[in-house]
Amino acid sequence: MLNLCSPVKSNSTFPHSLSRPSAAVHNICDSVKVSQTQSATQPSNATPLVSLRYVQQLLAKHNIQKHKTSYCCNRQFSTSTPTLLLDNQKTTNIFHCRHTSCAVCSKKIYADKNSQLSKVFTYVSRKHSAASFHIMTLTIPHTQQHTLADRMEILAAIKRRLMDHKVVKQLNLLFFHTTLEIVYSKNGFHPHYHIMLCKISEITQQQIQAIANQYQKIAKAFKVAVNILKGFTIGQTTSIAAAATYLSKAQDLVNLANELVSDHKQYSNTETYTLPQLISLAANNQFNKIVYSKARVEKVILEFIQLKNINYFRGCKKYDQFVKLSANLQLPNTKKAAQPTKYIQINPKAFHALAKNNLLLGSQVLDSNNNVIQFEGLLNQHRTNTDLNDTFGYLLYIIEKNQHKLYVGIVNDVAIVNIQNNQLPFQQFSFSNKSSPSVSCPTSQLVAA
Repeated sequence: MLNLCSPVKSNSTFPHSLSRPSAAVHNICDSVKVSQTQSATQPSNATPLVSLRYVQQLLAKHNIQKHKTSYCCNRQFSTSTPTLLLDNQKTTNIFHCRHTSCAVCSKKIYADKNSQLSKVFTYVSRKHSAASFHIMTLTIPHTQQHTLADRMEILAAIKRRLMDHKVVKQLNLLFFHTTLEIVYSKNGFHPHYHIMLCKISEITQQQIQAIANQYQKIAKAFKVAVNILKGFTIGQTTSIAAAATYLSKAQDLVNLANELVSDHKQYSNTETYTLPQLISLAANNQFNKIVYSKARVEKVILEFIQLKNINYFRGCKKYDQFVKLSANLQLPNTKKAAQPTKYIQINPKAFHALAKNNLLLGSQVLDSNNNVIQFEGLLNQHRTNTDLNDTFGYLLYIIEKNQHKLYVGIVNDVAIVNIQNNQLPFQQFSFSNKSSPSVSCPTSQLVAA
């Protein structure tokens, strides 16, 4: 019989009941505990771009071609329309790979998922006052001999069979939603699922035990020996906001995410890392903070980013219906991006020249005499500068310093422009818009700042 503890209220507004402490789930690779005194290292706005550039260079180093992340943020979505750097630190007309493993794209993917989950949870709790929210975590044993693709294939198959079994269907769920998380430790890749189970009334201890027994039985059919005291748990939460953050790995709510499971978690065992954490350390050349060799780290990262046909987030059909019903729900304390008042316009030819010479995403590199041999990328500067004039000044600076690599007259293909009538003169080609047609605009519509 599972040793289920009595309801306990955590220090993080994320109370658990009907379960063992959630950290036990991770004992299969390394115990994970975070004290209240630990604080997350706040990354700079440019950090995702640095991580992206590192991954792109890693793909090139190992001659891995046609990976969409290789083109992320260094190509235009439309080559007939300028790229704009807005004074709210956003950009337009830049290609994004939309991979959840991409440091840049994942930030928006996680934020959008967090908003979606929050709306659904809020909508359901308002419509069904007796609704309960439970998070079920599934994991399987893993070693260095197992590939990530192998563990994922088996774990996904076990999860699908469990969710299709009558032991789950008999719960009469309002909906369920699945989130995939992957960490790496001395025992290899550790993929595991967090599944939100929402139903009218709470899940009983008998039901939890029945699900655990069936999970173990299904795993055995796949020749996987699951210890349900370590590889399975179901916890209940009464905090909708915490649950949404927990399942979406939202990067803005760092403190709460650190207390649970997130891409910013600090592990008490220094041999365990989330993959975004590992990439960030490697990208910033902080191998002294990684217990594994550089060659091993590169191998792990390459295996992770080449994982194909993986859904990090998936909801059932009932969940999808709730997404539609809650789409117009207004969440409290929702931050709206500041409306831009001016922008830097970079015409396609100039954008291509900057990208070709590694002037968009590069990190500054100095020689032994402190001479710059590689310039800080323009997009990195744009993410960190609060004044667009500083970014434009830096753009002119790198053009001047790299004039011998660029083309004559490139300075005439960039400009800083005031926005008129609160409307951008070019179509934005936003991150989520996959099929926007090209739109051009006469230069006469622009007014120099």
